[in-house]
Amino acid sequence: MIIGGMRDALFLFLGDIIFFIIALWLTLAIRFLGVPEARLFWICLTAYVPVFLAWTLVFYIADLYNRKTILFRKYLVNSIIRAQFTNILVALVFFYFFVGVGDSYSITPKTTLFLNLIVSTVLVFGWRLYVSRTIYRAEFIRVILVGASESVRNLRQIFVRNPEYRFVVVHTVDKVPSPTKLIELSKEHDAQIAILNTQAYEHTTEKGGAIAKLLFSDLYCIDAPTLYEEVTNTVSLPEIDDSWIVKYLSYEPKRMYTVLKRGMDVIIAGTLFVLSLVFYPFVYLAIKLDDGGPLFISQERVGKNGKFIRIHKFRTMCSDDKNKPTVKNDPRITRVGNFLRKSRIDELPQLWNVLEGDLSLIGPRPELPHFATQYSEAIPYYNVRHMVAPGLSGWAQILFTEPAYDLDTTRRKLTYDLYYMKNRSLILDLKIALKTIKTLLSKTGI
Repeated sequence: MIIGGMRDALFLFLGDIIFFIIALWLTLAIRFLGVPEARLFWICLTAYVPVFLAWTLVFYIADLYNRKTILFRKYLVNSIIRAQFTNILVALVFFYFFVGVGDSYSITPKTTLFLNLIVSTVLVFGWRLYVSRTIYRAEFIRVILVGASESVRNLRQIFVRNPEYRFVVVHTVDKVPSPTKLIELSKEHDAQIAILNTQAYEHTTEKGGAIAKLLFSDLYCIDAPTLYEEVTNTVSLPEIDDSWIVKYLSYEPKRMYTVLKRGMDVIIAGTLFVLSLVFYPFVYLAIKLDDGGPLFISQERVGKNGKFIRIHKFRTMCSDDKNKPTVKNDPRITRVGNFLRKSRIDELPQLWNVLEGDLSLIGPRPELPHFATQYSEAIPYYNVRHMVAPGLSGWAQILFTEPAYDLDTTRRKLTYDLYYMKNRSLILDLKIALKTIKTLLSKTGI
């Protein structure tokens, strides 16, 4: 069964309603530590019906009845989290400004709402995950790959190597066909999905718009670069152009996020900086006993908008050769320095750089000016990563573990940085922070 159509949307809608009702019953059971009375349950259910309908409307707006949120788990998780935050406000407004629930039973609205939102989120997420993994994943999905772009070619290889995606490529066509021809090919090969670069149709002279004709057909279309990002957590670098930069990396849509992020940087970095001071005497003693050299090292790096900044770290090398990047098992790293690097203790002084505003807690790592110039001349759009403040940790740091010591690895690392910049949000920053903590605890960092 392929997701789509009124039947499948209705199936998901009814499932959501059922689990909302179950969540309400469980909420009352938890609230009163026992099986709730029937009259109490019906009173609450009657009051909650408008809220449940409003919640499903929020789900609809959040695309939770869209095939994409079921086929790809990341969309499912993010959409449910965003929708439930909105649902909190919907429920609060409804109960606090329009009705009172169960006054004769002395139900505290904030307590009931709080419990219900937690329980309903768990149940609905479990229900949707079950649907994603079993019902709609029970059969392989027949797809047509359209175009000769890098994202399309790489997706084909990914689907062949990873059958868990449940995609079977039944036909490929390098030259982008007309919408009519593509629809004919889908029927000929019994394909349910066409994966294509929608930009290929942007300059078509066909009346009515090529993409519009595809949308009104039974063929479900997925943009190849978007799917490639979802599968690999990177962007397809050869497909990035000026229009992509303007569309995804403009400052305006991220203004509120930037303000909130800066506030969190100051609060968290300030707290961590004070707490980190306890390590300074021990690090000083260890470095002095190891090779007797200085405690700190300061380096010039490229910051936001290409501005040069000076960052501070605990010294981990016996020499500071700025013309040579650090590589794995670098012989210049001291014994104490090796521990400081793996534990990330060497970067604690950079918390002061965060407070000064030169760094953020999360962002692309700052590069040495010499290498930034070299990479900018050799790699298209490399300088774009300087549009945001660099960070102590980032998307590339947690997912791309190979040291970027040449053009090839730097180019691949850039695909992670640009993915972060396109999708940056407080939720993604939190995800990076949690994965960073996991890395530190497991001592797998490089």
